[in-house]
Amino acid sequence: MPNAHVDMIAYLKEKFKHGTDFVIEELKDESGTSFVVFYLASLVDSTQIAIHLKRLRWDKPETYTSVEGKSNLSKEELVHEILGNRVVVVHAKGNMSLQMKTRNVSRSIDSPQSESSIESSEDSFTESAITNLGILRTHLQSSNLVLSTVALGNIRKRYISIGYMRDTDGESLAQEVNALLSSTDMDILSIHDLAKALGQRRWGPFSMFTSTQLPEQTASFLMRGRIVLFLDQHPYALITPPYIVDLFAAYYDRNIPGLLAVLNVALRLIGILVALIVPGLYVALVSINPELLDINLALAVARSREGVPYPALIEMLLMSIIIDIMVAASIRLPKSIGPTITMVGGIILGQAAVQAKLVSNLLLIVLAATIISNFNMIGIQNSLVIRLFKYLNVVLGAILGLVGILTGLVFFIFYMARITTFRRPYLRIPSESAGEDYE
Repeated sequence: MPNAHVDMIAYLKEKFKHGTDFVIEELKDESGTSFVVFYLASLVDSTQIAIHLKRLRWDKPETYTSVEGKSNLSKEELVHEILGNRVVVVHAKGNMSLQMKTRNVSRSIDSPQSESSIESSEDSFTESAITNLGILRTHLQSSNLVLSTVALGNIRKRYISIGYMRDTDGESLAQEVNALLSSTDMDILSIHDLAKALGQRRWGPFSMFTSTQLPEQTASFLMRGRIVLFLDQHPYALITPPYIVDLFAAYYDRNIPGLLAVLNVALRLIGILVALIVPGLYVALVSINPELLDINLALAVARSREGVPYPALIEMLLMSIIIDIMVAASIRLPKSIGPTITMVGGIILGQAAVQAKLVSNLLLIVLAATIISNFNMIGIQNSLVIRLFKYLNVVLGAILGLVGILTGLVFFIFYMARITTFRRPYLRIPSESAGEDYE
C-alpha cells in the first residue's frame, strides 16, 4: 500500500486503540487483493462484513452499488464515519466508507423502568454490555470516548466495561479503577461485590456509584469528568465518583429555561430538608419543646393528639415503619396493581388509625409530606439514605428536642464531609456542573 494509506491505517489504530469494540480485519476481495476493514462491533453487525465486502472489487464500482459508499475521505472524516455506524475500508487504491447493516442499539418501544426521561431520548440501557456500549456511542459520538473491558471471577467470569473521556479528570480515575480491578480475582455477583473490589466500606450507607438507565445522563456525566462502568447482565450504567449534586441535579434540567431549572433544583433541596427534618421536628415540638409553638397552634396540636395512648416518638416510629413497608412492597408488586394497592391501602390504613385514636391527624399530614418529599430527590438510593437519617433525627428529637435536630443535621453534614471516592470528596461540586447547570 502507498505510504499515505499506511499512515492512515496507523492513524485509525491510534485513534481507537482504547476502544474495546473497535475491530480491524484484513480481508481479500474476489481478485485476491488485500484490504483492511475498520468498524465498531457495538454498532455494526459483524456477520454482514464478510458476506458483502468479499464480493467487492475495488476496480469495479458496480460491485458495491448495493451499499451506500463515500470515497477518498480524509483521516478525520474516516474517524467520523466509524463513529457514525459505518464500515471504513482502506485499499491500495484509496479508501471508502460503507453503510452496512447496523445493530439495533436503541429501544424503540421500551422506556426506562426505574426513572423518568423528561424531554429527552426514551431509550435505556439493557442487560447486554456490548449493546450498552453501542447505545452510549450513539449518544456520545466522539473519538475521545475511551472504552475498555476487563473480566473478573474464578467460578463465574463477568465482564466489566469502563468508559471515560480523554483529557478529563476521568482519565486518571479510570487508570486507578483498571488497576484495582486487574489486581482482584473475586467473583462479582452483585453491585456490592463490585464496590467491594473497588474499596468501598461494607456498611457505608452512601454508594460509590450513581446508577442510571438513561444514556443521555450517562453521556452528560462522562463529559464532566466522571467514568461509567457497565456490568454485563445489569441494565444500569454505574457512574463514579458520586457528588452531592447528584441528590438534586438532573441533566434534563438543561432542557428547560434556566429560571425553571433553578426552581426545580430549589424544590428538590426543600424536599430533602423536609424529608430529613420534619418528622424529627414534629416529635421534638410535641414532646420536648411545645413552648416554641404559637399558643393557638399548640392547642390545635394538643386537640389533634387527644386520646392517642402513647408518646409522639412511638406514634411516629410506628406509622413511619408501616408506611416504609408499604412503599417497599409496592415496588415489588406487579406494576399494574402496585400503585393502586399502595394508594388504597394507605387511605384505608390512615383513616382507620385516626378513627381508632392510634395516631393524630397532624401526624398523617407530616408523613404524607415526608413521603412525597423523599421521592422528589434524584435516585432511589439517595432517597433510602435520607430515609435512614430521618429515623436518627426522630430519635434525637425525642431525646434532646430542637437541639437534637440540630445535632443530627451537624452529624449528617460532617458524615458527608468525610465521604470520599477515589480521594474525591462527596461534598465537592464539579466546576463544570456548577458553571453550566446552575448558573
